[in-house]
Amino acid sequence: MEVDIVIERGTLAIAGVDVKASATVTVADFRGLRKLKNATGKRCAGGVVLYIGETTVRFSEGRYAVPIRALWGRVYLSELVARQHGPQRRSPHVAMHGT
Repeated sequence: MEVDIVIERGTLAIAGVDVKASATVTVADFRGLRKLKNATGKRCAGGVVLYIGETTVRFSEGRYAVPIRALWGRVYLSELVARQHGPQRRSPHVAMHGT
């Protein structure tokens, strides 16, 4: 499979993460994630392409391009979640950082 990281939640769900050393992302960068979806069917919860750009972009249902810096930026993640879902919701990624 052409995905850098595959995350499994038991037999319930699977997600993929691809890392790109690029400041831009195109539909072609999701090829590995599409193959993962085709191989796992309904178990596939989605995936992200991490890249060195500045903006989180939704490419399709469950597929996002996310700046790598979002992994380390609590403030950045909180702003992203507020923009996408409203300020009352928290990102599960923020909770992973122990806050």
